Amino acid sequence: MEWIFGGASACLVAGLALYFGYQAMVGGTRPPALSVVVERVEAATQGTLVRVAVTNDGDDAASGVGVTASQPERSIMKRIEFDYVAGGSTRRGAFLFIEPVAPEALRVEIDGYSEP
Repeated sequence: MEWIFGGASACLVAGLALYFGYQAMVGGTRPPALSVVVERVEAATQGTLVRVAVTNDGDDAASGVGVTASQPERSIMKRIEFDYVAGGSTRRGAFLFIEPVAPEALRVEIDGYSEP
């Protein structure tokens, strides 16, 4: 019985080693593919809260991801920075505007990142 489990374990370990070796040699990584969406706009006691989600659809991570939210007709611009957005993950944050914000007039975009 011990030999059976030992052999099965050895096959499993060898299979994993082959798989990871293949991925390291052949599997290409995609650079960060960042996107930002406004999840919701809500009234807060201090003003208007604009909740956003930053998604990285790439394989590589991005650090120092800067996101800006602006209302061009009012010349108002806010900026937040996400320290780290791993590949295939989503991070959330919020902008706080003192004045009321019309969601359709809001422009949210990613302004840059660096490689960790």
